Amino acid sequence: MLQSLNGWGGIKSSSDSRLAWGTVPGTKKKVCLHKDVLPVFLAILSDINKNVIPLDPGPLDGWQYREARSGAGLSCHASATACDFRYDFLKATHKIYLTPAQHNAMHKLMDKYVTSNGKRVFGWGGDWSSMPDEMHLESIQSWSPGAKGSNATAADFQNVIKRLGIKPDGTIGVIKNIVNNVKPSPIPTIYAVRVISAAKTDPKLPAGKTTFPGNVKIVEKALAAEKLLDPKYVDGAFGTKTVEAYAAWQKKCNIKVANGIPDPVSLKKLGSLHSFKVI
Repeated sequence: MLQSLNGWGGIKSSSDSRLAWGTVPGTKKKVCLHKDVLPVFLAILSDINKNVIPLDPGPLDGWQYREARSGAGLSCHASATACDFRYDFLKATHKIYLTPAQHNAMHKLMDKYVTSNGKRVFGWGGDWSSMPDEMHLESIQSWSPGAKGSNATAADFQNVIKRLGIKPDGTIGVIKNIVNNVKPSPIPTIYAVRVISAAKTDPKLPAGKTTFPGNVKIVEKALAAEKLLDPKYVDGAFGTKTVEAYAAWQKKCNIKVANGIPDPVSLKKLGSLHSFKVI
């Protein structure tokens, strides 16, 4: 039997008895994974949704029978021991999209889901220094941080299930609040009227200034992530370059009047893709 990179056997058919579906607690997201790892994946994905990045706005994939992108063998997805989440935002560009605080929260979660002897059972693509892949979560490979030199096994996952009291549906019924000092990364909230106002000329302000730089920067960062705005123009001032970038975004959204002055429809769509809330 062909094995995936983390040592688990590949699964070719969707009817294979090793596969199971589950819904991530606290979300509407469903994922298909190996039944021996599913409860623990559901638990950590629930924690990621609460502490790192909301999962409902974007995609979540699990089992896929395919080769690894490196060409070194079967992908961990092929053994249903890996998932990709929020790759609408955490794109496969080998760039860093999460903040340092979000990375810190992910590392704390990695250290929550460990065996009784402190071995991690999850490896995270955000820790891959040469080719980071923040969307990717897998049953840990031997070389990953915290693996203690060996791939995670079914016995390791069972150990974690017992240690944390994880139920089949991914909820934790015995031990709570294992992650200390992990605070949810707040979802930024911006007010549409402020952003629209900031995009217009205010004669009372010096050139290049705006009344709402915090709101503008959030929008500019999203435009930069969409490759519509050079990051050097993420400055909190809704200047010419930002207006041009926003006009390009409006065209992508099929807004009839693509004038670069934000409208609520395209602004809310931008927020849904880049994790900020528009009021």
